[in-house]
Amino acid sequence: MPQSFQFKITLLPGHIEPPIWRKIIIDSEKTLFDLHYVIQGAMGWTGSHLYAYYHADEKGDINRARNGYADLRLMEDEPGYHDDKFFRIKDIFKNIDDMMFYEYDFGDGWEHIIRLEAITETSQKTVSMCIDGERNCPIEDCGGLYGYLSLVEAVKNPRSKQAREMREWIGEPYNPEKFDLQVANHNIEFVRKMTESNIVQSTFFGGNSGNLGLDISDFLDSLIFGNQDFFRQINRLSLSGQVLVLKITVQGLKPEVSRTIEVEPKLKFRDLMKLIRASFGWISAETDMGYYFILGGDKFGKTSLFKGWYSQVAQKKIPVALYDDSTIKLSDVFTEEGIAVNSYMPLNAWKFRIKCISIKSKEKNKDYPTCVAGKGNLTQVPQIFDTLELYINSLSAGKGIISANADLEAINGYLRNIKKKK
Repeated sequence: MPQSFQFKITLLPGHIEPPIWRKIIIDSEKTLFDLHYVIQGAMGWTGSHLYAYYHADEKGDINRARNGYADLRLMEDEPGYHDDKFFRIKDIFKNIDDMMFYEYDFGDGWEHIIRLEAITETSQKTVSMCIDGERNCPIEDCGGLYGYLSLVEAVKNPRSKQAREMREWIGEPYNPEKFDLQVANHNIEFVRKMTESNIVQSTFFGGNSGNLGLDISDFLDSLIFGNQDFFRQINRLSLSGQVLVLKITVQGLKPEVSRTIEVEPKLKFRDLMKLIRASFGWISAETDMGYYFILGGDKFGKTSLFKGWYSQVAQKKIPVALYDDSTIKLSDVFTEEGIAVNSYMPLNAWKFRIKCISIKSKEKNKDYPTCVAGKGNLTQVPQIFDTLELYINSLSAGKGIISANADLEAINGYLRNIKKKK
């Protein structure tokens, strides 16, 4: 008879108080591989790192001297692991209070205790879901336990410098106390539908023109673990015939200074920076200076633009490692409404927030890119300012004026010129 297993999953018990935990139910016939995806969805992780299961020793600690379980295709040549796809949950967890350790992100070391709380006989297979939980999951790549604790402290004092830096890094508000059961189950259900949907089978695994040549296991890995080649193909299919509506806001200025532009998803991020400069009227050679985007925690830009003589303060802001932004399409990042990234021109103290506010169908006989809304203006040629405060002070001294109205006709003229030069 089918059985439903109820687990309680607790993150770093004894180290995080109040504890972060989830309760899930899952069919006992599922594998540790399946359980991994349910844990990721319920907790709120993004599947961006390696994971493994371990047994506990007599003291209840992780026993890495014994073999663990993991996806061997991700572990490469790491010895001592069994393939988690071949171990059913019921063969590992046999009695109430049986437990294992699940470690996610070997760098940050997010250790979870998985404890079997209940076994229920059922008349049919159990649909995996989260049934309860408390507190928000830590932010990915925040630096493990101590980075997370620092983040929580920063949130308690929202006006502090640390809190401002955290907000800039995260990009969105973070509430460590918030847990949304509906969101957790949406994440779990999303993966389940992807594996069982005939639409997905025919689109990604069938023989039609949209076939990506993946088996179902490879599809799940690509979906959860962020295979970039896979996502480029998915986005090309899903965003075909669409345009992205991006709102670009200058951070730190009041009243708001912003531009809303409609662009084709196939554009590269290097093209986007050209559009940002043009939309604010920065079209001379002096404005083609160092910049970078924050994508997935890494910095992408054009290294050559940082060459030159700058003040000591400005030099300290030049990134040590900068990846090439000319290979990344907007469709690789802006896959749905609400996604946002940060961009910096550190030598000029400019910070921009680029947010996808909608995705719409292309209009016939309309040229893209185009600016559809704008607030305020900046100085025509941005001088080098070590801080934004120095720029604001220069405005008050009469060296530049931020006006309330943006000239859309002039802006679109700049954008058309950018397109012609390409």
